[in-house]
Amino acid sequence: MAGVIGDKRDLELNALLEITQAINNNLSESDLYRIYKFTLLADLKVTNLAMFVEDEKWRCEVDFGTSCDWSKVALPVKHMMYKDIVSLDEKDEFSEFSHAFPVNHKNKLLAIVFIGGHDEGVDITFLKALTNILIVAIENKKLARKQLEQEAYRKELEIAKRVQNFLFPKRLPKSTRLKIDAVYLPHHDIGGDYYDYVSLGENRFMICIADVSGKGVPAALLMSNFQASLRTLVRKPQQ
Repeated sequence: MAGVIGDKRDLELNALLEITQAINNNLSESDLYRIYKFTLLADLKVTNLAMFVEDEKWRCEVDFGTSCDWSKVALPVKHMMYKDIVSLDEKDEFSEFSHAFPVNHKNKLLAIVFIGGHDEGVDITFLKALTNILIVAIENKKLARKQLEQEAYRKELEIAKRVQNFLFPKRLPKSTRLKIDAVYLPHHDIGGDYYDYVSLGENRFMICIADVSGKGVPAALLMSNFQASLRTLVRKPQQ
């Protein structure tokens, strides 16, 4: 008996090492899910499982040993209410499994795992802990990716803002005959508002004020195209 328990602990330790090594190697999310699946099959002797993960919407990321394609099944809301390991009723739509448990991190539900009960040697408590390590690591990868995307977008906005400010006239007339002042305060970092002053020669000038429909970068890009077209039209010799 002690030998069986020892072998089981060795397999669990091997599973833990495989998952943590995969995480430390900074593998992709799909590779992490793949290694998780084969680790459960080879080391923990899990016979059937389906894991639903929340990523904007709930979807099944890992499933094996089942008669149903769970990737095409929507997760019912009632299963999102689990607080700990629960036994499933035979009348449940997930009756193919015997147990289910949630994976939480910082009071946020990240995943729901359904596991079959064909192999009595499966330690669901250990499986829950192992799954928690995997899912939290994947969640951290998602957060890091979002932070990089937000930083890249912030830099793009800063560049767009500088370009937009460059398009506004640097000098406005201030004389006894004509004095123009302008202040631009966009609702967002950049927008589609536009003003311009163009001298057309002695005693002739043009003032343009425009408001492009929309907000943000798309409106600013349209405004810059309008400015370029307007300046080109003004410089074009009149027939």
